[in-house]
Amino acid sequence: MPYREIAKQTGVSVTTIGRVARYLGAGNGGYELAARRLGER
Repeated sequence: MPYREIAKQTGVSVTTIGRVARYLGAGNGGYELAARRLGER
């Protein structure tokens, strides 16, 4: 999905979306852990 579409649907900036995407691809797993914990609820 294009970043601009994500921004439109979520209300966050395109810059933030790009930053999160970068961390998802090369980070240390923090976002994945948070998403997993949210999914457990």
